[in-house]
Amino acid sequence: MPDLKQIAAQVFGTTVAGDKKITGNFGDAKPEGAKNVSDFVTTQSFSNFSGMAIVIYGVWKIMQHVFDFFRGTWFPAILCAAFLAVSVAASWSNTPGKRITAIFIAILNSILLYGAVIGVPVVVTSIAGN
Repeated sequence: MPDLKQIAAQVFGTTVAGDKKITGNFGDAKPEGAKNVSDFVTTQSFSNFSGMAIVIYGVWKIMQHVFDFFRGTWFPAILCAAFLAVSVAASWSNTPGKRITAIFIAILNSILLYGAVIGVPVVVTSIAGN
């Protein structure tokens, strides 16, 4: 039977510099021939995703209680689009190939974020038993 811990380390693991364990970024300490690439799944992306889902959901619910105008799912879509713009700006590169990759990953993350934000009420109400 394969060692599941070793498989998980290969799938989700990344090599990082000793002082950059949170971001998964080599910075100037990258080995000879190594490339800096945008990772889809990192410790930082997990924390950004879960944090942003809760923040967007909270802002959406507060705005719904204050203004009836914000009822519906269009408002979180706009907030997720803002997250998309910030993600693209943060990972922008002058290299066209890296730019396309950064845009693709940002779009994918924003779509997943929107789905998570819209799904939060379903999870909350099922846990609360409503």
